[in-house]
Amino acid sequence: MTTSDLIEFGKYLYTTNNDDFAKDVKETDVIFPISFNNSKFELGSLCKKNEITLNYDVNSIFNNELYISTDQRVIIPIKGGLLGLSPFFIKLDNDFINKNGKYKKKEIKNFKNKVKQSLNNNNNNNEFIEHISKIYKDPEKNFLEMIPDLNNEKYIYYKSFFKKYLTEKTKSLIIDYYEFINTNIDSIIEKIIKYKSEQLQLNENPSFYLTCVFNSDFDLINDILVYYSIFSKKRNKKIKDYGESKCPFCTKKCITYPFISCYTATEPTYFFEYKSEIKKSKLKLCKTCNAYLLFAEDKLKKIFLPNIMVIPKLKNNKNDFKEFLKASNTDENTFIKLNEILENNSNKLNYDLVLYEKNSKGDKYDIKKYVENYRAFLATFKTEKKEKILLYNEDHNLIYLFNENYFKQKKDNKLNNINSIFDLEYIFKELFIDVKEEIKYLKLEHFYEIYTKDVKKLMPRFDVKTVTIFIKYMHNIFDFIYELNLDAINRNMINEMFLNILIKLEKNKNHINYYNMHILKRLNYYFMLKKEFLGETMLETPNLEKLKCICRDYSEDKDNDIIKIINNDKTLKYYLIGQFVRLIDDTKHANNKKNEVFSNFISNVNRNNIKNLFVTEILQKNDFYIKHMNEKGKIIFKIFENDLSSVFSEKKNYSYEEYLLLMFTGYYTTNILSSSENKEELI
Repeated sequence: MTTSDLIEFGKYLYTTNNDDFAKDVKETDVIFPISFNNSKFELGSLCKKNEITLNYDVNSIFNNELYISTDQRVIIPIKGGLLGLSPFFIKLDNDFINKNGKYKKKEIKNFKNKVKQSLNNNNNNNEFIEHISKIYKDPEKNFLEMIPDLNNEKYIYYKSFFKKYLTEKTKSLIIDYYEFINTNIDSIIEKIIKYKSEQLQLNENPSFYLTCVFNSDFDLINDILVYYSIFSKKRNKKIKDYGESKCPFCTKKCITYPFISCYTATEPTYFFEYKSEIKKSKLKLCKTCNAYLLFAEDKLKKIFLPNIMVIPKLKNNKNDFKEFLKASNTDENTFIKLNEILENNSNKLNYDLVLYEKNSKGDKYDIKKYVENYRAFLATFKTEKKEKILLYNEDHNLIYLFNENYFKQKKDNKLNNINSIFDLEYIFKELFIDVKEEIKYLKLEHFYEIYTKDVKKLMPRFDVKTVTIFIKYMHNIFDFIYELNLDAINRNMINEMFLNILIKLEKNKNHINYYNMHILKRLNYYFMLKKEFLGETMLETPNLEKLKCICRDYSEDKDNDIIKIINNDKTLKYYLIGQFVRLIDDTKHANNKKNEVFSNFISNVNRNNIKNLFVTEILQKNDFYIKHMNEKGKIIFKIFENDLSSVFSEKKNYSYEEYLLLMFTGYYTTNILSSSENKEELI
């Protein structure tokens, strides 16, 4: 169950001190210290975090980490005031001067208003004062019992703090501190401006933080408010907790609504058991498990790419995410790296893949796609010798296009073989292009981006038909690659996508260098997908080799053999039509005529006119050139002429797209009808 997996991961992060929540202060950020000596606050000098030592009380968690968050789910102050988890460590505005060194009066005024707002709020028993008062009403119930895994030593010194300092003492200290900030606001602004002018380079843009260090047990106020914000603070004041209910995950009492961001799908789903309307949410759990969810979500968002979350799930009861976290600690934030991390830990963990996008309405995310038990990163292809699908042999011949000669260009060396399922993304991207002055491809690296980006921006100004086909099949492509669903692609889908791209290339061949190379490459992809994933062996029967042998050593007494072979394998008929049309074009080219018979046919053909167009535009209009063909060409013409009733009207299930794809194959591969059998380059 996804929720319990997130809780398990969040708990591990917390107990091993690997959670990143509120640990957002960088080493190069600037600290503005305030000290407390002889019951008085004093301004210090600004310094980068990695250049300053802050002498917090030895028992304070701030000795190890500075905790700050602007997350509205957990911070105590409202947006109008200074933001932080504690009044004694807050984030400062600092954009007070422009590039010319002039003061930004508006920004300075806004910052002063924030300080006054915070002071007024606390003076009126709001913000930190309000929550300190709640904690002090029953420190045991409202604080000490809420912190998970609180060891005996920590329990003692937090409890001692509440006994030593009464409510009014702690509240007055907070009020005095805010009054000090308000009184010294001009000095604070001047020191920030001076520091930025003298100490920072132009390309530096650190965050600034104001911290008060007591070097006494007053520093524990920071701890109390940080823990309280995470483990005890209510998510929503308007919604009541269920005090006597038990958490379904740990059986603790006092059930609330989720602390995690709201993840919703178009239809109600079980993914997080959480709908956008919080009062109708099925997911109710204790505040501790709530916090663990928060830790898990925060960590996973930092590990992975924007809009992607991978949820690790233990395969056994051993709570061990150590290697997963170790492998995740990298600055290389790419999708390839993500899958390497998952593969390296697949012996201990399973994963769910969540693709989401930020909703414009508050802290909500729309789940665009959810893949359970995501395993695509483990998928490889095994042949007899190697774990890969070879597209070319050592001589760069096209393996799936009966070893057709293929003169590869330098720009076309990205994919020689397919090692994993993700290599297929490159092939599918090759099917969706726009051609004007040059070829333009989809603006995506990986197909998961159909759920994380605006689809219209992935193919700007592409023709309507290509966009329509992409939108029609993009989910199938994703399911095929990311969910390893082999049923996601089918014969009609493959035929439609490949025919569209081949027609586009044919119509725009004057704009494309080596256009025949582009067509041959995609035909090789076509037959590879048909064979390896659909189990179809079109044009791969022994009949093709027999036909080639006959044409290689042709004589009139073999005409019946040709007819017999074609009758046994109807795909060869349309392959031969392509060869025949190519022979016409080559003959016209040899006679200094325009060799555009095939291009004209492809540009004007449709489902309803294919047979009529074949008869009129190919057979009838090219009668002169047909009569002057070699004997192999003439016998093929006679075969078509004597069997016109069945041409493009086969009784078997051959589609319109397959007729044309077979014609493309015949036209662009070595012409066995040619006297020399040497294909001319159409460049």
